[in-house]
Amino acid sequence: MRLPKYTNRFKRDVKLAEKRGRNMNKLREVIGLLLAGQPLPPVLNDHPLKGEWKPSRDVHIEPD
Repeated sequence: MRLPKYTNRFKRDVKLAEKRGRNMNKLREVIGLLLAGQPLPPVLNDHPLKGEWKPSRDVHIEPD
């Protein structure tokens, strides 16, 4: 199992999402899958980013 390393930016974004009434259980489920090394469901649209963000990936938990 992997260990998470949360950035300050991530912590602020989570606080803001909670304040806006987002479903935090979905986020916890996705983080749990990532930490366990399990594949994400296709509905989450997991994809690599381009340009300067190339080594990173993006997942859509909820629509924008």
